[in-house]
Amino acid sequence: MTELDTSGEVFQHLVRAFIREQGYDLAESYKAGGLARPSDEFSEVFVWLWETDHEDAMHILAQLLHTARAHCEPDDKISVERLLEDLRYSLHRTRYAREYEYSDIKDMGVREIPELLPDLND
Repeated sequence: MTELDTSGEVFQHLVRAFIREQGYDLAESYKAGGLARPSDEFSEVFVWLWETDHEDAMHILAQLLHTARAHCEPDDKISVERLLEDLRYSLHRTRYAREYEYSDIKDMGVREIPELLPDLND
């Protein structure tokens, strides 16, 4: 893959657009079959961020949940627990699919995502 040199601002725009698309797709998938499984593409980005900065990884996971919940029915919103449970299956091509590797992601998500999304119970 080609390495790109871009400003932090442009990079943030790209990430936001990617999360918006992924959040919409996640909401549609959840409405259709009750799965809150992020795409393989999202998982690849998540793993890259997790290996770079755990907090940034939690931020994009929280943004994904926020976006997906905005597109769900008011009575049937995706929970943090459901997203984290289904995220593990999205990580199937990475070492983080193994329980002992995944547990750090899950523990941090349970702790951090509600703090990042104060309107989670709305």
